[in-house]
Amino acid sequence: MAWRRDVGMATMADALIGTWLLRSHRVADSATGETTEPFGSAPRGVLMVAADGRMSVVITPVTEPAAAAPLLIAYSGHWRVPAPGRFVTTVDVASIPSWVGTAQTRGYVVVGDRLELSTPPARMLDAAGSSE
Repeated sequence: MAWRRDVGMATMADALIGTWLLRSHRVADSATGETTEPFGSAPRGVLMVAADGRMSVVITPVTEPAAAAPLLIAYSGHWRVPAPGRFVTTVDVASIPSWVGTAQTRGYVVVGDRLELSTPPARMLDAAGSSE
C-alpha cells in the first residue's frame, strides 16, 4: 500500500504521525508473484496516526465491489514502533471481527510525503470473513 501525507511533519521522530491519504492498494500472490488491486485502481482510504498512540484506518473501493469482495477494511487501536521499519497496532475495533485483540504488524518506509506499508504473507478473506 502506498499513502501520501495530507499534512507535513517537522522531524523524523514524527515520521508516521499525521493523516495519510491512500494512493494505491496492491496484493501480491506470494506463490505466483501476480499482483491485483482488490479495491480497484483508485481506492479511497485514510490512515490517521496520532501522537497519543492511537491510529485508525479505513479503505473503500471507488466502485461497487463484487459480491465476494469485502466492502471495506477498517480498524483502530493503539500503535507502536518496536523496531525501525516495523509498525504494530493492537486492534480494539475492526471490520474484520477476528482482528480485535490481535497485533497487526506492518513494515513501513517513509520517504518525503509517502508512506509505504507492507504486510507479511497472509490468507485473503472473502466477504463473509472466511479465508480462501
